[in-house]
Amino acid sequence: RCNETLTIASVIGREFELRQLDMLIEDISEDRLLDVLDEALSARVIEELPQAVGHYEFTHALIRQTVYDELSTTRRVRSHARIAQTLEEMYGDATDANAVELAYHFGEAEAVLGTEKLVQYSALAGERALAVNGYEDATSHFERALVAREGRPMDSATADILFGLGRAQIPMYMVDAAVLSLTRAFDYYVEVEDVVKAVAIAAYSHSVELVRGISDLIPRALPLVLPGSRDAGYVLANYGFALGLSMDGYETSREPLEEALNIARREGDPALEMRTLANMANIAGFHLRWSVCLEAALQALEFSADAADQRELLRPLLWAAGALRARGDTDKASVYAGQMLSIAEEVRDRVWMTRALNMRIMLSFGTGDWETVRNLADQAFAIGDDYLSSVARVGVEQQLGELEWDEVKLVEIVREANTHGPESVWAETLALTALDAGTSPETLEELGAIARAALSSKWIPIGVSSARRALAVVAITRGDMDLAAEQYAVLENDGAVGLISTDRLLGRLARTMGHPDNSATHFEDALAFCRKAGYRPELAWTCCDYADMLLERNDGGDRQKATNLLDESLAISSELGMRPLMERALSRKMSLQGIDVSSPETSIEAVVSAVEVERPNLQPHAAPDGTVTVMFTDIEGSTAMTERLGDQKAQEVLRVHNAIIREQVGANEGFEVKSQGDGFMLAFSSARTALECAIAIQQNFAIHE
Repeated sequence: RCNETLTIASVIGREFELRQLDMLIEDISEDRLLDVLDEALSARVIEELPQAVGHYEFTHALIRQTVYDELSTTRRVRSHARIAQTLEEMYGDATDANAVELAYHFGEAEAVLGTEKLVQYSALAGERALAVNGYEDATSHFERALVAREGRPMDSATADILFGLGRAQIPMYMVDAAVLSLTRAFDYYVEVEDVVKAVAIAAYSHSVELVRGISDLIPRALPLVLPGSRDAGYVLANYGFALGLSMDGYETSREPLEEALNIARREGDPALEMRTLANMANIAGFHLRWSVCLEAALQALEFSADAADQRELLRPLLWAAGALRARGDTDKASVYAGQMLSIAEEVRDRVWMTRALNMRIMLSFGTGDWETVRNLADQAFAIGDDYLSSVARVGVEQQLGELEWDEVKLVEIVREANTHGPESVWAETLALTALDAGTSPETLEELGAIARAALSSKWIPIGVSSARRALAVVAITRGDMDLAAEQYAVLENDGAVGLISTDRLLGRLARTMGHPDNSATHFEDALAFCRKAGYRPELAWTCCDYADMLLERNDGGDRQKATNLLDESLAISSELGMRPLMERALSRKMSLQGIDVSSPETSIEAVVSAVEVERPNLQPHAAPDGTVTVMFTDIEGSTAMTERLGDQKAQEVLRVHNAIIREQVGANEGFEVKSQGDGFMLAFSSARTALECAIAIQQNFAIHE
C-alpha cells in the first residue's frame, strides 16, 4: 500500500496531509495508513513537517515528480478530479481559504469536470492573492479563469475576473493591459446597471497612468450615482483628478474636487476626504502650484490614522516630499520620501516603488550623496526599472567624470527620459551636462528636436517645463539669443524645480541674451536657494557659471568676486569628487592668475594644483622602503593641434591619448593620481616600472600616429 499512498500523495502535491490521504485511500484504517507513512519516512522518501501534526512533504521535489510522472495522463486527470471533489467536501466552509489548491486540482481535472469550478476557485485565488499583494500570482489565477471562459458571452463572472485582473496588473506597471481589463468590466457593469461595481472602477485611482487611461469612462459613472451621495463623491474625486491631467486642467478640475470634498465633510467620510485632498495635491503639483500642493498633501496626511489601506498614503506623501523639495526643505522632504518608499515596498507596488525611489534619488543627487544614489539605483534595477537605474547612474558618472562620453548614448537617454512620466527631470539634467562636454552641433540639433517634440507631447505644465529647460540648454550652447529669450520668458515664472536650479538656468539664459545684470540677479537667487536647501553640487556649478558671467562683464569688483566663487566651486567639487567641474573651475582660476592653460607646463601645473587641493594618499602605492616614483605626462603642442584639427577631432585624439595612458598604467601596476585635460600625474612603486610604462605609452602612441 505504500506505493499507492505515495502515488496519491504525489497528485496532491509536494506537501500533503494525513486527513487528505485518509479520505482518498479506500479500505485502510488510520493506524494502517500511519504504518505506511512510517515506512516511507524510514526510507526518507517523505518527511514530517514540524509546524503541524499530520503534515508531510516529499523530501525532494524530484521524488514527487518521478512518482507523479509514472501515472498515465488519464489516471492523472481522474486522480485530480477525485482529489478536487474530496478536498472541496473536506474544506466545507473554508474553501475560500484553500482556493489556490482547489483551483489547481479543478484545473488539472478540467477535461473530466469542466470549467465551472476551475473558474470559481481561480477567481477566488486571484482575490486572495490580491489581498496579500501577490500581484503576479493574482494575475496568473485571473488569466487562467479567463482562458477557461473563452468563447462565452460576457457575464457577471467574467466581468468580475476582469476587474480583479486589472487591479493585479496595474501595480506591476502593466498599464495598457490594466486599462483594457477595467474598461471591459466597466462596460458590462454599466450595461447591466450594476452601479456598485461600475462606481468601484470609476473611482479607482491607483496612479496617474491608470486614471488617465480610464478618463473617458469616469464621467459615464456620474449619471449612475445619486447627486451628493458618497458614491458621487468618490467618482467626482477621480473625475476632478482626470480633468486636471491637461495643460489647462487646473481650473476645470477644481469644481468636481471641491464638490467631492464638500460631500466627504458633510457625510463624515475621512477616507473620501483624504483621497480628494491627495488628488488636489497631485494636480497642484503637476501645475507647479507648490504652496497649494503642500497644504493639500499635509491636510490629507492628517487622516493617515483613518486609512484602511496604506496605499492611500502614497500620493500625499509623494507630493508633500515634492513640494518641500521645491521649497528647498530637503530634510523634511527626505522624511516623507522615506515613509513613501517603506509603504510602497510593504505593498510591493512597482509603480509606487518607482515613484518613491525616483524621489529619493533626486533628493540624494541634489545633496551630492552619490553612494546613496547608486544604492537606490540598484534597488530600481532589482524591481525591474532598468531606465531609472541606468539614468541615475549615468547622472552620477557625469558628475564624477567617470562616464566615457558618448553622444549617441546621450541622445538615446534624453529621448527615453522624455517618455518616462510627466514629472521626469532627467532629460534636462543630462542635456545641461552635455553643454559643457564639447557636444557636436549635430548632436545639439538632435537634442533640440527631441525637446521640441516633447513640448507637443507633454500634457501637463510640469512635463512641459522639463522640455523647455532642455530646449534652453540648446539656446545657451548655440548662443542663440532669440531662442534663449523665448525660453527665458516662459521659465521666468515657471515654478518648476528640476535637478538644475531654475535660477541658474535663467542666469545662463540672461547671459546668452546679453543681460549680465539680470543674469547676476538670477545667479544670486540660485546661490541663496542652493545654500538653503543644501544642494551642494548645484551650488558648485552655480558658483562656476556665475564666475564666468562676472569675468565676461568685468565691472568693478567682478574679478575678485569671481575668484571667491571659483574657490567655493573648487572646494565643493573637490570634496564631492566632481572631476569635470573641478577641472573647469581650476582652469578658470588659473586663467585669472594669468597662466596659459593651453601650454604643456600648464597641464602639469593644473594637475599639481588639483592634487594640492585633494591631497590623495599614495602610501598604498609606495615601495617597501616608502618611496614613490611620480611621473607627469601631457600632450606637447596641444593648442596648435586643436587649431589644426578642430575641436571635435582634437577631442577624439584626446580620448585616444587618455585611453592609452590609462591602459598602460594599469598594465604596469601604476596608479592614476590625477588627470587634468591632457595632463596626468601617475604613481609607481619603482622607477623601473614607471620607465617601462613611459616606453609602452610612447610605443602605443607610435602605433596610432
